[in-house]
Amino acid sequence: MNPEQQNKIGTSQPTVVLIDNSHAMQSMLRDCLLDFQVSLLHYNTVEEADRYLHSHQPDIIFLSLLMPDKNGLIYLRELRQQIMHRYTQVVIVTSKDYEQDRGAAQELGVSAFLVKPMPMQELTETVRTCIEKNEADIERTLQL
Repeated sequence: MNPEQQNKIGTSQPTVVLIDNSHAMQSMLRDCLLDFQVSLLHYNTVEEADRYLHSHQPDIIFLSLLMPDKNGLIYLRELRQQIMHRYTQVVIVTSKDYEQDRGAAQELGVSAFLVKPMPMQELTETVRTCIEKNEADIERTLQL
């Protein structure tokens, strides 16, 4: 069963999507996720990722602001308009630390805003925090 089928059917293993054309970021996130039981799906363009995200809801999306085919903030605004992704945890990863981008990302409800290159510890803590938040949300939902 491929990761797309697993996530669609449902699995206890969280799915992380990376939308970034940086090989260094892909490698760093892959190394970081070795400490967690998660599936990583990587997309080099927003268009590729959108085909997957149209019918799947990952646990965490790592989204670069500087993509070759579309600005990450514009894409995040589009994602937030979809009911399925209104509350999906999104972590912005960017090499440009502009206050304007931080503000726009905050307004769109991002879980974190990371500036490349970030220390591995910061990336690991961000993943851990997002996974723990998802688990707490599931627990609250089950108690209703």
